[in-house]
Amino acid sequence: MPRSVARLVAVAFSLMVAACASLPPPPSGATAAPIGRELSGRLSVHYHDLSTDHEETTFANFDWTERGENVQLSLFDPLGQTVARIESNPSNSVLMLRDGRRFVGETPEALTREALGWTLPVRGLIAWLGGRSARDGSLVVSSGPDHSRRLSEDGWTILYPDAADPPDAPRRIDLSFPGPPVAIDLRIVIDRRSGS
Repeated sequence: MPRSVARLVAVAFSLMVAACASLPPPPSGATAAPIGRELSGRLSVHYHDLSTDHEETTFANFDWTERGENVQLSLFDPLGQTVARIESNPSNSVLMLRDGRRFVGETPEALTREALGWTLPVRGLIAWLGGRSARDGSLVVSSGPDHSRRLSEDGWTILYPDAADPPDAPRRIDLSFPGPPVAIDLRIVIDRRSGS
């Protein structure tokens, strides 16, 4: 796998996991994260480095297992081979790439800094996968003419395009971050969901 693609996979990995170990306790009135959840699906990441104007897109399948504050996430290439695996718990996070490289950080944010050289502000993703805000008071919700739902939080725009999806179990989520230093468009399609 080319180094740039491996970095994109690491971006996708970090994006999906950064919320898990470091999500702050929900404020009063906010819905708590699920105790246990398993998700499988597909994702695509479009990455645009604004300083170099380099752009790239990558695709992967994923399995996500969440038990309390412990999360395990595996990414697979189209042939089903493991590309990367991350394990995160309250004390540390470990990212292992197919080429044998291993990154360790106290938090997913620290892991992102080490693996990518910059931090992604994505602590809310675990809540966004469940169709909700990570924090009260910092959320803008709007419904488009197609009845999609949209959140704006921490600089990210999170779009739930299918109005037929249950609000707490969306099947498709489109996320975008305008940068700097990089602009990211992430599309997540959840094919299987179990647990609460």
